[in-house]
Amino acid sequence: MNETREEWEALLAQATKLGEEAGAAAGTWVFDGNTDAETYRSVLQGYEDGDPAILDMQPAPLSGEWASDPIPQSIYDALGVENSGDNTSDLLDAYEQGFADGFWTEVIRAARYQLDPPKPETHWHNDGSGPYAHGHVRAEGHGTPYRN
Repeated sequence: MNETREEWEALLAQATKLGEEAGAAAGTWVFDGNTDAETYRSVLQGYEDGDPAILDMQPAPLSGEWASDPIPQSIYDALGVENSGDNTSDLLDAYEQGFADGFWTEVIRAARYQLDPPKPETHWHNDGSGPYAHGHVRAEGHGTPYRN
C-alpha cells in the first residue's frame, strides 16, 4: 500500500464508518415487540458491568456466517484496496471497532428509549386554550386556526 498518511487516515475513517453502519443495523435486531422492560434493564446493566453474557450478544462482524455478512475481502473491496498484508489488518480492526461501537450505541439507545420514551411535543392554540398534536392545522373559518 502506497497511501500517504492522509489517505491512510481517510481509509481508516471509512472502514470505521462502514463498521458503525453495519453494527447499528445489527443492533436493530436485538429487541422486538415482545421484549419486556426487565430485559431492557438487564441489557443496560450488563453492558455497564461488562457482563460477558450480555457482551456476547454482539455478533462477529466479519464471520461471513450468513450469505450477506461481510468477510475481510468484502471490506477491502468496499474500501478499494488490495489485501497486501502490509497494514490492511488495521483496516479490519477499524471496521470491527466501528461495528462494536455502532452495535452497542444502537442497542443502548433502543433499550433506553423503550424504558423512557420521549414525551410527545405539544403546542398551544393561538389563544392559549390547549394542546394539539404537532403538525395539525385547522382550516380557516373553523374555530381558532392552529399555527406551527
